[in-house]
Amino acid sequence: MRHYWYTGLLLLSLVFAVLWKGATQVYGKLSAPPEGQINETEQTVSWKENEADHSQTENSSDAFQPDISQNEETISAEETKTAASDANEPQPLFPENFQGVLFIGDSRTMGIYEYGDTGAADVFADRGMNVFDLWDSTVTVGDKGKKTLEQLLTENQYQAVHLMLGVNELGYTMDQIVSHYRDTVEQIRQLQPQSRIILGANMHVTAEKSAASDIYNNPNINELNGYIQQISQELGCYYIDINEKFDDSQGNLSAEFSTDGFHILGKYYSDWVQWLKDQMSSAF
Repeated sequence: MRHYWYTGLLLLSLVFAVLWKGATQVYGKLSAPPEGQINETEQTVSWKENEADHSQTENSSDAFQPDISQNEETISAEETKTAASDANEPQPLFPENFQGVLFIGDSRTMGIYEYGDTGAADVFADRGMNVFDLWDSTVTVGDKGKKTLEQLLTENQYQAVHLMLGVNELGYTMDQIVSHYRDTVEQIRQLQPQSRIILGANMHVTAEKSAASDIYNNPNINELNGYIQQISQELGCYYIDINEKFDDSQGNLSAEFSTDGFHILGKYYSDWVQWLKDQMSSAF
């Protein structure tokens, strides 16, 4: 009896040992792959997960990509609006330091040149200058030497031409003065089609000087200035009036600025030049 019991226990132990060894071999391959090998099952799962994440990222990028075309149109419209606004803003009538500017005039323009600071400008002016002999006159213009006005306007390209003439002409009829003045402006325009042409009003004389003359008086100057302003509008020029700077309350050249009643004192020409610099393109 004991013999059979012992034999049965031995057989049972043998079966248990065989089962345990098999289980160890089977589950050992899943839990501990040899060093240096990649678990293909885990690799496959990981690759598929990454592929899904990558696909989701691409889809997400497509889904939330902003519509920049509309933004570009908006920015372009704003830039155009800003540029148009800047273009409409008045700009200085004269370039900085009067670069590329030509001044044409009589003794008053000579005063601007001699006592003011016309910077890099050319000045074609002389005492007694008028529209009747303007084109026949020869004037020394800086380092350019002696030139006629036609030579200056033909040989150089100016950004702006400032013309101030008329007082010396007052001995002629108003129709003659206006006709020659208009012809002068048209000829300047023909020779300098790209230039900004600025017509300066003739400066008044003092009340005493005006009352003493039937010719060189402020009513005549005002009438002529009115025609000059009209010409500026008809021919597309700018018109500026220095009298706002030096007039008294009665519309005459203030006596404090002059001793001869016709010209301002030398020390005030720098104020005239500054006034020119302050003029804006809205003066048209």
